[in-house]
Amino acid sequence: MHPVLDGKKAIIFDLDGTLVDSFPDIQASINYALRKRGLSELSIEQVMEYVGSGVKVLINGCIPTMSDEEFEAALADFRGYYAQHPVDLSRPYEGVEQALVALSDFALGVLTNKPHGLALEVLKQLNIDHYFKAIFGADSSSALKPDPAAMKQVLDALEAGAEQAVMVGDSWVDAAAAKAAGMQFVLVRTGMWKTVEVNDDMVVLDQIKNLVNI
Repeated sequence: MHPVLDGKKAIIFDLDGTLVDSFPDIQASINYALRKRGLSELSIEQVMEYVGSGVKVLINGCIPTMSDEEFEAALADFRGYYAQHPVDLSRPYEGVEQALVALSDFALGVLTNKPHGLALEVLKQLNIDHYFKAIFGADSSSALKPDPAAMKQVLDALEAGAEQAVMVGDSWVDAAAAKAAGMQFVLVRTGMWKTVEVNDDMVVLDQIKNLVNI
């Protein structure tokens, strides 16, 4: 095990860009909503700029200025398509499942700003949901990351204090969430890791599997 886990009892993971490369399906869902409006499709890099802070930020970032009514329609189109195609192109990152097996002595949780039902569906269809004791999404927690209230709910469900847990993620939102909760942050160099301003308080790993030296 990596030394960052010494004395810890719980590990909380982000979902998109950390456990699962879900960006191709998110891109496809955004582009479906864009096509319906006669708008140009976006590259995966353009879509990734707005992932991580919740679906409303994603829609507002990817689709030009809209009225409230137009926004709700675009949101419905995105959600409808994504609900039907949650894992057409998504896959766990290399070594993720082996790492989750090796980490079975820890209480494992997921905290994502993706809607809870959709997050659960992605994890279920990829057959990795059963590794987690607690899974919290945007509409099942009291707040979105990086608000520490969201993290506290997961910690409570895992029966761990902040000093007994680590947060593993790929984005500035995850880093800020860990800091706000007073937790050790582990940055994995997948997903949106380039959005993170690395500092000496973080542990930086190439992949999740490096937590267990796979």
